[in-house]
Amino acid sequence: MTHLLTSNRRTSSLVILFCGASILLSVSASRAAVDRSPTKLRITISHSDKYPSLYFVVCNFPVGPMEPLPWDRVDVAKAKFFPSGSGFECPTDGRVFVVLAVPRATAEKAKGKPDPGWLKPTAPGVIRVAQPLKAPSRPPTRDVTLNYRLDKTPAGPTLTLLNPEALKLDPKSGPTPVSESMPKSERPRYTWLYFAGAGALLVVLLAVLFLKHRGAVS
Repeated sequence: MTHLLTSNRRTSSLVILFCGASILLSVSASRAAVDRSPTKLRITISHSDKYPSLYFVVCNFPVGPMEPLPWDRVDVAKAKFFPSGSGFECPTDGRVFVVLAVPRATAEKAKGKPDPGWLKPTAPGVIRVAQPLKAPSRPPTRDVTLNYRLDKTPAGPTLTLLNPEALKLDPKSGPTPVSESMPKSERPRYTWLYFAGAGALLVVLLAVLFLKHRGAVS
């Protein structure tokens, strides 16, 4: 009888340790999955006080040579269209954009639809920025917003990156976990994992003890 009790205790201890380790591994895996959530890159464009109030049209660069900019092949149908100081979420695949700056009055008349006529060099008040805008070719290690400003220079309208340090990250620091950058109310809850693990532990423990008891009786 003493041997049987000792055996039962050892079995129960092993079951408890196994289930506890399973719970810890499940929680760690869930946290790791959240921490590896894709990061986001956002681009905003504003204008200097050298220009009147503007809207910006950001179009995908057409396939083909980059110089000179092929305005005649640019498609504005799927362009990003937003007021100065705003922006868009940008894919991190190294794609290139071309940028138009349109007077606010002209843009508001378009009612959210960029006009292909703005691509013509004779379009009144429209600025065709000769400098392409290139997205990074790799995702940032944390959510980043790149802020550009349209400046008037002797060489013509130019987009200036106001925060170039945004992508110069410390190589010793790893990614900021997404769960840490969220408000507490939006962070994932892991309570259900603990309850599920405790329930599984109880069921397995009772099943093992029942089988041991039945084997001892028989």
